[in-house]
Amino acid sequence: MTTKRWFSTNYGTLLALLALSALIALSEPNFATEGNVINILRQVSINGIIAIGLTMSLLIGGVDLSVGSTCAAAGCLVVKLFESPEAAAGTAGGLGWNVWGAILFTLFVGGLIGLFNGIFVANTNLPFFVITLATQMTVRGIAYWFTGGYPILSNNEIFNKIGNGNIEIARAGANPFQIPYPVIIMIVLFIIYGVLLSRTRFGRHVYAIGGNREAAIHSGINVRRILTIIYVNNGVLASIAGIILASRMLSGQPTVGIGYEGEAIAASVLGGVSFSGGFGTISSTIIGSLILGVVNNGMNVLGLQFYFQYIAKGLIILFAVYFDSIKHTFLADRKAKRQLKKEGVV
Repeated sequence: MTTKRWFSTNYGTLLALLALSALIALSEPNFATEGNVINILRQVSINGIIAIGLTMSLLIGGVDLSVGSTCAAAGCLVVKLFESPEAAAGTAGGLGWNVWGAILFTLFVGGLIGLFNGIFVANTNLPFFVITLATQMTVRGIAYWFTGGYPILSNNEIFNKIGNGNIEIARAGANPFQIPYPVIIMIVLFIIYGVLLSRTRFGRHVYAIGGNREAAIHSGINVRRILTIIYVNNGVLASIAGIILASRMLSGQPTVGIGYEGEAIAASVLGGVSFSGGFGTISSTIIGSLILGVVNNGMNVLGLQFYFQYIAKGLIILFAVYFDSIKHTFLADRKAKRQLKKEGVV
């Protein structure tokens, strides 16, 4: 996609992001400070990473409701694996693994959760949301089971830096510019998956399946394999998010991640990814994630109660889905009229 085409596709959401940011900045000067902007990016990073996977699910006309639970379970599992068996009162003990081995094994388990979803999605006619809702509940229950419902505290300095550390860039006459590790991880993943979808055969197959699955099957695309890969990928990305979140919170907690799938879907749809499949980009999802991040942070700096954030995000999701429905109907009607005109019917 050329730069000109990208701007023509995303100018509406870009304008909304800029207008929203300007409005909040005028109301609260502290909103536009360097520190707060970095804080917004840090807050966005977790759901931004999850939204990458949800974008790919939506592109094939699916959805994944299990990512929030996978995120929570991954955070609990990774800390459970590397932390010492001795636990403080009111917490769960660990197994004493090497921290990097624990991280790799957790990503593997996340992939297995995604594989479970992928096998059912690819080989049954059950609705996507039913399969992934069942997985959501199962994985959440497992997280409560192996933690006993307690948080698992992390005392590992290396692990704790993943979610709380920064890369410092020296500046003349000023304090170093700090970029949080979670933000760097999110940006790297956005670039990788952006290239994957826009520059590879796999990406073309994803769009083809979302556009017309039957046509994709008849053209020789291995639809089952693509679906399975996408859901395995969702599990791994949710696990990455869970690891970062556990590091940031200095603990694995089975209660976190509730509603993350909704925010990730909202970010994708706000960015222009179609619920019907076949349309949208990773870069569009970035904009959607930033809009939600600005809304959350803006309400905090303006001193609004947390429940207003839920109301606002709920309305945003509703209007985003409604707008997507209108857009899809309009495009379908226009395509049908063009076809009829081409055939000389009108």
